[in-house]
Amino acid sequence: MDPNFKKRFNTICSKMKSVLPGSSVWELDDRFNTVVAAFERNSSEIIFSALKASFSQEWSKKTVRKAPAHIKSIADSISGIETGQIVFTTNGGADPVLFAAWWPWGDGINISLRIGVSDSSLNEEDKKNHLAEWLELNL
Repeated sequence: MDPNFKKRFNTICSKMKSVLPGSSVWELDDRFNTVVAAFERNSSEIIFSALKASFSQEWSKKTVRKAPAHIKSIADSISGIETGQIVFTTNGGADPVLFAAWWPWGDGINISLRIGVSDSSLNEEDKKNHLAEWLELNL
């Protein structure tokens, strides 16, 4: 991965880590090849604002239909986007892309935030290692 993208993605991940409540913990999510953290809705405003400031695009269930193929592929890789969910992306859909999936739970109390990397030059292990580095996870 290009060092400029690594630096930018690291900066975004550091920001996301800094705005998460102390009770939230980043964990690997092998189901979607992402990292995930959950938090209560009362913490959501600052996190959502940081997402909007850090990512250049956001995609909903409605808007992803008109997204570039690469963005649709990202949405498909996390089982699609349902009503109320949003996927934030960098780089206008060009490879590589850092993405964040905002997933409110059905209970109306909790929200999950998943962060992943889409980069055709990296295998899944390398993507996981980058995320672990940027979010300071111990694998």
